[in-house]
Amino acid sequence: MNARTKIILSGLALLSALPAFAQRRPDAVPTMTVMTFTSQEPELGAEAARLLRERLSRTYSERQLNVIPTERVVYILEESGYAPNEALLKNDEIQLGALLKANEFISGSIERPDEKGPYIVHASLVMLRGKEGVVQPLPVIEESRTSRAMDRLRDAIKEARKQAEGERICFGRALSGRAESDPAKRSDFFAQAIDAGRKGIEEYPQATVVRTCMANVYYSLIGFSSSKADSTTYIDSALSVANEIIAIDSFSIPALKIVADLNRVKGDQAASRKALLGLIKADPTNTSLIESVVNELASTGNSKDAVPLVREMLENSPGDAKVLNTAFLVFLDASEFADAVEVGPELIKADTAAADTLYYIRLAQAYIRLEQFQKAADTYAAGSAKFPKNQSLMLFHYAALKEAGKEEQSIDVLSRLVNLDVTKPQPLLLLVNHYLNSAQTDSAISLIQRAEPSITDDSLKKNLGFIVLRQANIQLQAAQTKSDTAAGSKAISLAALADKLSPTAQTKFVTASAHLLAAQHAAMAAETGKSCTLAQSAKQSFTSAMTAFDAIRDDAQFADYLKGMQANIDQLNKAIEYQTGNFCK
Repeated sequence: MNARTKIILSGLALLSALPAFAQRRPDAVPTMTVMTFTSQEPELGAEAARLLRERLSRTYSERQLNVIPTERVVYILEESGYAPNEALLKNDEIQLGALLKANEFISGSIERPDEKGPYIVHASLVMLRGKEGVVQPLPVIEESRTSRAMDRLRDAIKEARKQAEGERICFGRALSGRAESDPAKRSDFFAQAIDAGRKGIEEYPQATVVRTCMANVYYSLIGFSSSKADSTTYIDSALSVANEIIAIDSFSIPALKIVADLNRVKGDQAASRKALLGLIKADPTNTSLIESVVNELASTGNSKDAVPLVREMLENSPGDAKVLNTAFLVFLDASEFADAVEVGPELIKADTAAADTLYYIRLAQAYIRLEQFQKAADTYAAGSAKFPKNQSLMLFHYAALKEAGKEEQSIDVLSRLVNLDVTKPQPLLLLVNHYLNSAQTDSAISLIQRAEPSITDDSLKKNLGFIVLRQANIQLQAAQTKSDTAAGSKAISLAALADKLSPTAQTKFVTASAHLLAAQHAAMAAETGKSCTLAQSAKQSFTSAMTAFDAIRDDAQFADYLKGMQANIDQLNKAIEYQTGNFCK
């Protein structure tokens, strides 16, 4: 609800305190109001509305139509703080009509493009149904005098209202039909509604209001159909009537919605798409309607069809936040990224609240599609500054900096992200791999050790366990080929960490092999120095190796290997037993 409507609502709350002329006539008599006409000429719109009210009041008796007099309309609008000589917006007219308890109202415009030319009047009869208005366009009128133009408009309204009785019956029977649980009674109500609609068309062949009622009845019947054949018949009937309405009024929103929906059901995407585009033309300021249309176009891969209309909307409403937001989304979905990055910042100028996390991600992604990686990184940086704890923005920021060739800055962002949550899989693995690729193995292992106590994700544990096991193998090979005892110790600690993260037969095997090699090195050193301490160390390492080997002795991957190694293992065991028996007396 916009500001103007709020003002009107606050003023119209005074209805109970109005003088006698404000009291509503009996419900059996329909009530009509005439809205102030739009006009570039000051006072002309209000004067035209006043003249029309007078003519309608003289044309219809109080038993036929209750026309709200000008003094009542002026009183209400003035009390609400709204100038009576100013035209209302479309939605405000519907709100005002509903609050006045009017069943229908006249909305229009009057202009005189040439000082010597005629006045041109465009007007519509609007029937209020629920919260919406159903529009009946009236013939365009050209007259040299305002009074004569209103005479002709009154006559046009009188003709158009010939459908009113048929529409009233159609609407009432349709409501009863939708509420009826008995199929036979429901069918009767709907048949009566259709019959009343046809009579309304006979009375006024250009009728759109009563046709809208008929189209909605057929649409309702689709849902109550008991067979595919019946459903198809009702779909075709609803489409036929809706297309008749569009032929009369190409801006009929109810008819366009039916045509778009039912053609989509029938699989005629071209006809459905045409109707969707017609909806945007019909109500270019209705952002919720436009958003639903854009979503429908996007779901069928046809967002590009909305681009020309969106550009037209931007020209007609520059700086309008709702239009800018719609344009931004349409341009993104239609891959018009150059337009998207131009409109995005303008949207935030118009509505700072629109700068949420999704906005920054969308705008940055548009820059990436344009291969403007530094601008994408700057956009993510701005988003991270506003939402410093948003990990998605930081991760995207890292990737954009990397694409822009800013390696050092990207790692700084990644490090900050890991520090926020060391257990987050993707950033943690990215930073670990960066350290490994940069020959900073100790930093990688240190980071994994820091994260390990808090990790609950089994998949992450498995990935990290594999990384650590690979490093344990590297150290084990160094210990074997170079007799590097320090590398052997590292292999043991890394294998233990890998086994803690994700215990497997492989981690047990590497653990056993590293301990067995450590036992062998200690035994050789003990023999040279006749050292009890080294002999005991060899025995301890050997015991650890056997414990790990026992855990995988029946595993198919290692059973044959262990059998082949058994003689060597027994020989080493005898040597260690001999050393501890002789060196440790």
